Amino acid sequence: MTTRILLDSRKFRVEAVEVPDREGRTRTREVVRHPGAVVILPLLPDGRVLLIRNRRFAVNATLYELPAGTREPGEADDVGALRELEEETGYQAATLSPLVRFFASPGFCDEEMIGFVASDLTPARSAWTPPSTSRSSPWTSPRSARCCVTGASWTGRRWPVDSTG
Repeated sequence: MTTRILLDSRKFRVEAVEVPDREGRTRTREVVRHPGAVVILPLLPDGRVLLIRNRRFAVNATLYELPAGTREPGEADDVGALRELEEETGYQAATLSPLVRFFASPGFCDEEMIGFVASDLTPARSAWTPPSTSRSSPWTSPRSARCCVTGASWTGRRWPVDSTG
């Protein structure tokens, strides 16, 4: 297998990889190499799901999302999940449970998403400043929580915000 690096960026790398197809011919496939991410399903004490609202320029939309972030080298996944939860929402979790591992777009990307359920949430002790492109918001819809857990009507970790949002 021959690999050429087409792009090496801060968050990911794009490679052209020569692979044999079913007939034995060599084909070139472009693959995005990504260190993976943690994604958190934060449950507030009253049962609501805490989502963040992010402007995503790649899809030209504002989306409601579960808190998530790129895995850091040498950082345990649960530690990264707790860090991302606090960075993106201003909350800490007393309980963090593994939920799911999945590939977001395995047709062209090796990014593995590692999901956790965060519960027993409390506001972080530190002075929290939300990221400039996001805002956290409790979500009361039981359907949204069910979608998070089952994956129904949901792609990756995002829901579109209606055009008025």
